Amino acid sequence: MEKQLARIVNKGLAGEPENVVFQVKENLQCVEFSQIKFINENDTIREVVLSNSDINQPEILHVLNEMGHECELSVNDGNEVTLYF
Repeated sequence: MEKQLARIVNKGLAGEPENVVFQVKENLQCVEFSQIKFINENDTIREVVLSNSDINQPEILHVLNEMGHECELSVNDGNEVTLYF
């Protein structure tokens, strides 16, 4: 699983409701919050269940407030996403 740098962005167009996702910087692939299944924090892995587009979840707030809106992520063969803190 290759780590990729991703940033939190709003993929909603002007006049549409916000649709906040992670976007991989290299290939612009969008990752919905519900695809994130694991958090790897200092090599300790825990499972999470996140709701799409909800920025008020602790894991998303951590990326926004502590990591400058960016973090690394990886996608496994089952299309499950891990965020790295």
